[in-house]
Amino acid sequence: GYTIYVKEYTPKADTIYVIKTVGRESSDSREYQKRKMDIIKSNCEECKRMREKVRADTIQASLASRKRKR
Repeated sequence: GYTIYVKEYTPKADTIYVIKTVGRESSDSREYQKRKMDIIKSNCEECKRMREKVRADTIQASLASRKRKR
């Protein structure tokens, strides 16, 4: 699992980035969580593109880390 957080909360959501949460969440990430939901629910084209990119990057990263573990 991965979590998408929004660094700058803009309507275009042009600064989405991925953070893997480990252990308990800090109060900061809860705040991000709330903001994140608005972005993910919104259907603007920019948001869709960013989500696809994030998903692709995450899949690549998880495959790479799996290879390293072996």
